[in-house]
Amino acid sequence: MELNKLKGKAFLAPMAGVNDIAYRVLCHKYGSALNFTEMINVNAVERGNKATLRMAQTSVDESPVALQLFGTRIDAIKKSIKLLENEFDYISPDMFDFNFGCPVRKVMNQGAGCALLKRPAKMGEIISTMRDSTDLPVSGKIRLGITPKSANYLKTAKIIEKNGADMLSVHARYQSQGYTGKADWDKIKEIKESVDIPVVGNGDIFKAEDAKRMIDETGCDFVMVGRGCLGNPFIFKQINAFLDNGEKIEQKDKFELFSEYLEIANKYDIKMAIIKEHAMYFTKGLPGSAKLRDKIRITKDISAISEIFKHHQLKD
Repeated sequence: MELNKLKGKAFLAPMAGVNDIAYRVLCHKYGSALNFTEMINVNAVERGNKATLRMAQTSVDESPVALQLFGTRIDAIKKSIKLLENEFDYISPDMFDFNFGCPVRKVMNQGAGCALLKRPAKMGEIISTMRDSTDLPVSGKIRLGITPKSANYLKTAKIIEKNGADMLSVHARYQSQGYTGKADWDKIKEIKESVDIPVVGNGDIFKAEDAKRMIDETGCDFVMVGRGCLGNPFIFKQINAFLDNGEKIEQKDKFELFSEYLEIANKYDIKMAIIKEHAMYFTKGLPGSAKLRDKIRITKDISAISEIFKHHQLKD
């Protein structure tokens, strides 16, 4: 995979509990130029944990896709990359990414995610290990730091570049912010001007105009869409059209989009709990959505959800 030949500038951000393979396939259909899996624990891969390996499943229908890893143990990182790249016929990554930006406490308590921002040398060792373990592109995803007072984003960005990364993604918030407040796009611009590898901007992209404004204001090479695509994979088509020629595409019907997701989810045998979680996102803000979600919560299988949606549409 060559980053300069990707078909678009908008990527699907790695989101835990969201980026199942069916949702990634749907995002790719509507124009995501690069999909990221949810975080994959290298310790679990090393142990051969079936649930974790299932999370790493890929499809030709979503390619290109990057597997996002997290952890701290160098041996486990090295072994996981070799296993994920070579040992499973249902896993075929185009890229490996490493998470240095998860703000969740249970991840940080393991010394992973944002906790690694406090250990720049360790970050360099991780990226170097990834570079030595595969010929595929490798990247890292960071936040600006733990707090504004301890911001070290320029240092960590340069370390990631120096140790062989092909790309850097920046969520322009601090760990202390979680997902609150406003992303500081000015910091993305600073990082872009300090490194020579492609930079992906992440944070507060909820519509096509946001994507263009981020690129214009920061000079970033690509944008990464997270919460802005929850229940709306069609945003990638809207972003691509707006970036290409300023065209504003009308939103596609959310019921149709969710029906498409259900069909793909059935193909990949996605668990009901995950499907129901997506249903909450797809139906948010729609007419009668509260009653619709109540019905979905008590369903037992995909066909029942499909019938509920069909009935709800006919009623409307």
